[in-house]
Amino acid sequence: MKNTGHLIALILMILAGLTAEAQVNSTTSGGPWNSGGTWVNGFIPGPGDDVIINGPVQVTFGAACNNITVMATGSLTSSSSASWTLTVNGSIINWGSITDNIPANTRLYINVYSDIENHGIWQNFGVYACGVTDSYIGADQPFEMKQFYNSKSTANILALSSLTFSTTLINFNFTNLTFVYGYELHLENAAELRDISLGESTTLYGDGTTLLYNVSASLISFNGAHNIGQGCSFNEAYNYGLLQNYPTATAGVISSGVLVNSGEIRDNPVFGDLLINFSGNLDNEGVWTNHQLNATGSADQFIWGANPFEVDYLDHNNTSGDIITLGNVTFRGTNLRFYGRNLVSGGLNPLTTLEGPGNAHEVNFLLGGYTLHPDGSYYFTYCTFDNANVEGILNLGNQCVFTGNLVNSGTVRNVEASSYTTQILCDVYNNGTISDHPGSGTLITELSGSVMSNSGTWSNQQIHLMSPGDQAIFASSPIAAPFFSSLKSSGKVMVYSNCEFSGTQIDMNNDTLILAEGITLSLINNTVVNEAVILSFFTSSGLYMDGLGYLSNCTLGLPTLYGTVQFANNVQVTGGLINYGTLQNDPSDDRTASIQGDVKNFGSIGNHAGGGSLTLEITGDISQQGTSWQNSQTRLTGSQDQYVFLMNNTDITSQIRLYSMITAGSYLWHRDNMALTGSDPLFSGHDNTILTFLQPVGSIYSGDYQCITGNGDSRHITIQDMYSELILNVIVFLQGPFSGSGMMSATLNTGGQLPLSQPYNLPPWNYTGTENVASMPSPDIVDWVLLELRDAPDAASATPATIIAQQAGLLRTDGAITGLDGISPLSFPGLSVAYNLFAVVWHRNHLGVMSAVPLIENSGVYSYDFTTSGTQAFGGTLAHKQVAPGVWGMIAADGSADGQVNNTDKNEVWAVQAGSTGYKAGDFNMDSQVNNTDKNDLWKPNTGLSSQVPPY
Repeated sequence: MKNTGHLIALILMILAGLTAEAQVNSTTSGGPWNSGGTWVNGFIPGPGDDVIINGPVQVTFGAACNNITVMATGSLTSSSSASWTLTVNGSIINWGSITDNIPANTRLYINVYSDIENHGIWQNFGVYACGVTDSYIGADQPFEMKQFYNSKSTANILALSSLTFSTTLINFNFTNLTFVYGYELHLENAAELRDISLGESTTLYGDGTTLLYNVSASLISFNGAHNIGQGCSFNEAYNYGLLQNYPTATAGVISSGVLVNSGEIRDNPVFGDLLINFSGNLDNEGVWTNHQLNATGSADQFIWGANPFEVDYLDHNNTSGDIITLGNVTFRGTNLRFYGRNLVSGGLNPLTTLEGPGNAHEVNFLLGGYTLHPDGSYYFTYCTFDNANVEGILNLGNQCVFTGNLVNSGTVRNVEASSYTTQILCDVYNNGTISDHPGSGTLITELSGSVMSNSGTWSNQQIHLMSPGDQAIFASSPIAAPFFSSLKSSGKVMVYSNCEFSGTQIDMNNDTLILAEGITLSLINNTVVNEAVILSFFTSSGLYMDGLGYLSNCTLGLPTLYGTVQFANNVQVTGGLINYGTLQNDPSDDRTASIQGDVKNFGSIGNHAGGGSLTLEITGDISQQGTSWQNSQTRLTGSQDQYVFLMNNTDITSQIRLYSMITAGSYLWHRDNMALTGSDPLFSGHDNTILTFLQPVGSIYSGDYQCITGNGDSRHITIQDMYSELILNVIVFLQGPFSGSGMMSATLNTGGQLPLSQPYNLPPWNYTGTENVASMPSPDIVDWVLLELRDAPDAASATPATIIAQQAGLLRTDGAITGLDGISPLSFPGLSVAYNLFAVVWHRNHLGVMSAVPLIENSGVYSYDFTTSGTQAFGGTLAHKQVAPGVWGMIAADGSADGQVNNTDKNEVWAVQAGSTGYKAGDFNMDSQVNNTDKNDLWKPNTGLSSQVPPY
């Protein structure tokens, strides 16, 4: 016994106080309680006597005493004739043995009204704590009685030592057994603990054979192994051993505070389930595999732990609070049944991992942008995911909904063998996979957010756009869903990055798809588009097809076509059309397309080789400079004057028909004011509303055509042979000579220092042009510059491999780059653009710049002003410098022309030329003198800057 000194002192006080009551000692030979020979001096003890047992004493009828001590040489048993009860009105201390009469098969019952202490063998049938006041119990040897009852209706028992009960049924009538000073309770050999409240803090040990039934505790620690029966309730519980239900029965536990498992909590492997109702919090640092956890609190409840919860069911019946996971929490094989309530991710970098097989049903996952990681054998039904970051494999069943934002880095798919629809009411960013289950079944996604972004694999069966407002598509990876449709009630679909659909049936239900500047929409692998309005407000944006799919019932706005584009039924074009690829009908039938605006052909227009024909009705001008134009018919149906430009001697072999567009009684077509006749072999319909050209349209058809009718004259239609010429109107400032007044100084020119031949025939430019002047055409000339043109799909792709032309020009003080006359812009004859045109400006001691976006053409003139914004140069504010408020110029001090401002420019250029005058690379401010101003004002603040022109 750890601490029983105060009980021993109590006994000594009782023994010393026998002047009031008698002390009766048994003989060492003992005997029956009611025999005088059993007692020293023959005195049989009564209810008020203190008794010392020195020998073997058998309890008989009516045995009673006040306090009793069984000495080491003594024993108490029941009579050999019957089972009897010993009534102890005070305390009992055992140093010997207390047992039933085993040979006689009779039982000993003891009623104790005060304290109990054991240092020997205690194996009788029943001990009953009686009385109306609190009492004490202590022992350093196990209690092995069959029953230990607290028969007090209100009073409690306090343990003054650790206690061990073996084979004992302990029933406390729902009163307290309280352990103080850290003492422990040990249960062994099928001991049972029933109808008891363990007060304050209790440490409980079990050997796996014991049962707890209707046990409650405010703070308890479990060690060893315990079988839990019904009605157990704990406020704060710590398990370091094994907790399980009693074999063959289902049991329930109530936890109202925190339940911390550092051992094992499980169902009994024999049979039955362990159910835990918790209104507080859970922490798992061990093994947790019982049948069911049921959250029953009325406020937020928290779950955390380093090890997975492997329970069969986690039910959320908390009607007022949420279940909040703290940190990284794993549920393995757990069915979550939340009845529409919340599972919230919290703590530091939370991660909720779900490992199957299992199901989440009616769970609102409030993830806060943190990660949900299911393993692919887990599935979800009637769940909501708010601000989800998905990893792993998310199998979606009935009525799953995403809100907030969805970031997918894993796999989102349907539950196998069925088809399900998922509502994504938020922006979705797919960096992983959204697909149908590879086994079977399909996934339908309904997108109502404002952003659809795909940089992974997106191939589920159907994608429906549902937002009532504008929706944006960013797709650096192909969208390969078999069906893509718009079910929007309003708003448009905005494509903000190059976007590819592969093998998709697109049905836009006449909704509008708008391509942002510089964007290409690619439709490949039998992609078909139906009832779409595809608009582009920039010629730098385009539509690419591979000739396997087609457009049907579509309206295109200002399209630029690449690849092989096929028109089916009822295609209309507004704003004109630019073709760099092949335009043809789909092979199913004859097709007619209406084009409102100009048509510029740099590629091929024709009939499909597999069958059918293509007819174009064009209201604007035609520019033919492509490889061929040979569709069945091309009809000019405009209401204003129209032009047909045959660029570089390219013919149109399509049958051209001119429509007068006037309803009248008489018609007569004229060419260059001369009336046509029916005998002209080039035409038919000279006196009809339609004039048909009978031969390929080339130079033989050049001229002006007009139909004179009974209701007036038609518009003019002019056919003209031309050579293509690009005119560049480019404005750029140099930082060095910029004066701060919106102009540059021309000191080198006025001082006679400028060379008369272009200076870029040296490395790194190696330009072989022979541009030269007899004298500078104007005092406003600042210097020579080299203008370079690149033809590429976008700015990042405009590498040196895309250069199509270079030309040296003269830079004026107002920033204009001119030809050799100092007035006219540079022109590039015989040049065509396949993709987009980008301008690069080089100068001998300034960092080169390239246009950030493609140059815009207007009536054959391409214009660009680098000076108006920090974003005008590719690379933004890293590429050029603000030389005045709102004014930007090329960065000075690259004297070595290596694309960088560094020590080479100072040491190998400026320092070598310092003190000299003239046309010098080290003269960064271009005032004809190389001095400290060049170094301190320009080189020093620009050190570390470099050109952003690809590939720099």
